[in-house]
Amino acid sequence: MPYTIPEALHAEIDELEGLIERFRVGDLDPVTMKAKRVPFGVYEQRTPGTYMTRIRCTGGTVTPAQFARVAELAAEYGSPFVHLTTRQDIQIHDVDLTRVPSLSRELAAIGLSSRGGGGNTVRNILASEDAGQNLSELFDVGPWVDALTDRVIREGDSWNLPRKFKISFAANDADSALAGFNDLGFFPRLGPAGEHGFKLYVAGGLGGKPRAAILFEEFVPAAEVHLVVTAIKKFFDRNGNRKNKRAARLRFLRDKFGDEGLLEKLREAISQERAAGWEPLVPKVRDLGTVTAPATPVASQAGFEAWKARHVAPAKREGFFNVRVPVLLGDLPSDKATALGRKLESFGLDVLRLGIRQNLSIVGVAQARLPELHAILSEVGLAQDPGLVGSLVACTGADTCKLGMCLPKGAVRELAERLPKSGLDLPALEGVRIHVSGCPNTCAQHMVADLGYYGIARRQGDHSYPAYRVVAGGIVGEGKARLAREITQVSAWRMPDFTVSALSAFQQDAAGRSFVEWLDAEGEKRLVAIAEGLAEVPLWEESQAPYIDWSATEPFSPAKGGAECSAGLFDLIDVDRKVIAGLREDLVLDSDHLPYLYDLLLAVSRVLLITRGLEPVGDRAVFEGFAEQFLKTSLVPSRFASLVLRGKELGPSGLAGRTAEILELADLVEALYQGMDDSLRFPELAAVTA
Repeated sequence: MPYTIPEALHAEIDELEGLIERFRVGDLDPVTMKAKRVPFGVYEQRTPGTYMTRIRCTGGTVTPAQFARVAELAAEYGSPFVHLTTRQDIQIHDVDLTRVPSLSRELAAIGLSSRGGGGNTVRNILASEDAGQNLSELFDVGPWVDALTDRVIREGDSWNLPRKFKISFAANDADSALAGFNDLGFFPRLGPAGEHGFKLYVAGGLGGKPRAAILFEEFVPAAEVHLVVTAIKKFFDRNGNRKNKRAARLRFLRDKFGDEGLLEKLREAISQERAAGWEPLVPKVRDLGTVTAPATPVASQAGFEAWKARHVAPAKREGFFNVRVPVLLGDLPSDKATALGRKLESFGLDVLRLGIRQNLSIVGVAQARLPELHAILSEVGLAQDPGLVGSLVACTGADTCKLGMCLPKGAVRELAERLPKSGLDLPALEGVRIHVSGCPNTCAQHMVADLGYYGIARRQGDHSYPAYRVVAGGIVGEGKARLAREITQVSAWRMPDFTVSALSAFQQDAAGRSFVEWLDAEGEKRLVAIAEGLAEVPLWEESQAPYIDWSATEPFSPAKGGAECSAGLFDLIDVDRKVIAGLREDLVLDSDHLPYLYDLLLAVSRVLLITRGLEPVGDRAVFEGFAEQFLKTSLVPSRFASLVLRGKELGPSGLAGRTAEILELADLVEALYQGMDDSLRFPELAAVTA
């Protein structure tokens, strides 16, 4: 087992069950309920009343029997599939909140928990998926990851930090665990006497305002890993920003103290923790289980050699191999996941791993059993993919996530249909990392992609449409970590076209270069030119296709997720704010130009309606919505009611001589915007008084 269940978990489940019952009968408010369930890894989905449970799988390690049982529980409690995440967790979707305690007990019975799957907690600790079986590793980091997890999940201060706290261990300097982009990132090193230790990077992260981590120590003895983690966790707990979640991660303390200042303070914190007394970390020996090969070897099937060439690589132990298993979008039907887990039980306990790209790895497989494994994967539909397609990464987006803006899974499914028909050499593109997030949050790791996307909202006339900002050029590896940079933007409607064209341009120009090398030479200009050629979005009256996202059945609306969709809504609000700024400049030159005044009043009235869940079509509807949501609620002084009414009823002609009043209203609305919190809520309804 990668970790053991804390003794306190059962009482915590009982407490959660009591809170859920109080919430069900109306004796507990939603905000308090959210504060209690989210650290348990329980998130409300976009569909009201449905919840997701995220299960901690330390270092991506899960036994075949655990994997099979989780899949059975998914079918029993939620959706007919399990979802593999980019943080090596397993998610069960569509769970009724009242059944969460029962599900939690079922998980605990097999040695798994969702505790710390969300919220301001120490999240699932990552490790390279081939740890222990990597050809070039100095030693197996897995036992150290397991031992550290066992300790931190028993510590009370792991569950109420200023913000999430992420730790990662790479097997080697290639960094397949993104240790260079976590709060704490460990790279294996050997000391003078061959003792295990780690090169440590700190204060990285891929969320809002992402940053690569900075080097902290060249060598931390492995026995001191828990000491270091504890000291930095306590320092973060004391100094992290609890007032502003957008500036609450460890990396933002670099702004407060400076890089060198932060490193010095962390060293002081470690010295203080050391002086207070500490217990060395002892690696936890993994039980490999019993391997029971079939009495009669399985003969090779058709397609075996092609599969072996593409997905099988030598493991650390001679005569053994690691097998990559692509899972499109990380979604694996529960019945197939159950069958896979049961069939892998004879391969041992420590054979199945979850990767950070929503995939699976089966590690340490004897050469003689590769045909058998190929047959097993063929039975569950996981033996073949046309190249690149199975490596595409996408978060769930607005399918289920309340923060989601776009539907990246729909876009990727469309892309997966087009790529095999594109004429591209897909196997040759296998190493190109394409990641798609539904909003600026980096759940799909778009900021480390070769070619990445994150969802935004755009407006054409009275109608919004889904779009993506395009980033590219991420580099992964110890000492060379680099974030992707923003290149251009493209409508969701044209995103598959853009991707195929971008890959075609790269393949035409590559001449043996990597995607990043091509990008840094002529590639960026090529991508910008491709986007410009796809930039036109027809008006709603001409075609509704751009206004309906991939896999959606109705027109796009960024307001449908409620105020929690803050990331994308901020972007849409900025469209109107730029319009307002431009009109104000025009009025400097012609202060009484009635069409400018009318357009300014209209934009000012519309800019924040999206925060109230409104996307009005037509000018009258905009003014009516503003009156209802802002004038009648006292967010805006009632003395502006006559101005808005004149705009609604009389149009530009009714605004003569009202320039100063319109500009004052624009200032008040901008002040409202600046005063909103990260979820686009106003501090209080009566914040602005007459």
